[in-house]
Amino acid sequence: MKVLAFLLRKPDQLESLCREKSIFLKANRFKQNRPLTIFLHAFTLFLFHVRCDLITFALRQTNTMRIFFIPVLFLLNCYTSKDNVDKSFLIPLMKSNTQTIQVNIIGDSLSERSKAFGLQNKLGVNYKVNDFSISGKTVYDWLFDISRPFNPVPDLIIIELGTNDVMMGANYDFAFNLNRLIEEIKLRSSAKIILTAIPLTDDFGLHERIKINNAYVRSLSNLYTITDLEKVFEDNRSNLRLYPSYDPIHPNPVGYELIGEIYKKEILLNVR
Repeated sequence: MKVLAFLLRKPDQLESLCREKSIFLKANRFKQNRPLTIFLHAFTLFLFHVRCDLITFALRQTNTMRIFFIPVLFLLNCYTSKDNVDKSFLIPLMKSNTQTIQVNIIGDSLSERSKAFGLQNKLGVNYKVNDFSISGKTVYDWLFDISRPFNPVPDLIIIELGTNDVMMGANYDFAFNLNRLIEEIKLRSSAKIILTAIPLTDDFGLHERIKINNAYVRSLSNLYTITDLEKVFEDNRSNLRLYPSYDPIHPNPVGYELIGEIYKKEILLNVR
């Protein structure tokens, strides 16, 4: 059944591998119907796996059932015995499907309170989400704790910071500190980096400063992936209640769910 799973997960690689090994010799007649060709490649590989099981099963049946299985096994043998296929070439593809992708989050209370926006459940077993977020931390604070988010070694790093930064004094330079943080990360890791344009919150007194910082984050879009939570929240503000009445800074479950879905989309795009 693993082979059939390849059909759903990696049809291009499956087709290429099958063609390279000449497993399905009659595929040319199906060139005009590529989905059917891929399916037939997968089915051919599947026959290699089931043939031995069918032989064992047939030997356990009554004489009447054996009469049915003998021609089936004969046809399977004729169909699959034309090529002495070394199936070891499937091992790299199987390994690639089981490799765990490490996603490390450098964040603040938004991530910490929401258990990393529920990303572990959203992404599934092929991903491990490691949340290093600490409530109250700014970009500047993380410069003095930068050694923490690299164990385990990340494949992808999400920087979810900025809400606490806008509450700092007028002399606080968000852009300068963000650049320093990114450089420190790049000195320690080759992981892909996702930056965040944070939501504006329900505290209207913070909006202008958040917009200025977010504009700088977006200016880095030619270098890094940007998750634009400001845009997503503003697009949904009139339709959804995203913050509780008692807390204008931290989203409600609907808001956190929205953030999680946006991050999930960006993660899946960045690990292809």
